[in-house]
Amino acid sequence: MNDAEIRANLVHGDGPFKIVFDIEEMRPGCSLLQVLGGSPGIEHAFEPSTWLLSPTPTMGLYTVTKGELVILIRKVHAFHLGEKT
Repeated sequence: MNDAEIRANLVHGDGPFKIVFDIEEMRPGCSLLQVLGGSPGIEHAFEPSTWLLSPTPTMGLYTVTKGELVILIRKVHAFHLGEKT
């Protein structure tokens, strides 16, 4: 199991999940923004340094499967932390 899969398992359940996410910035919303409709604890699948702390014009609420969440974690961490996908 790779790091992205381990992080995805921090979110309880098999999905689908809801996530408050900015598709231009490629960042998830923080815990307070996830209250707007995100699945409980979904922000913990991402490094806190990647969280957005305030709403943005391109932020929205999206539904993702467990597999899509793993891909999203990989992309966010590759883009912002330089991790390999």
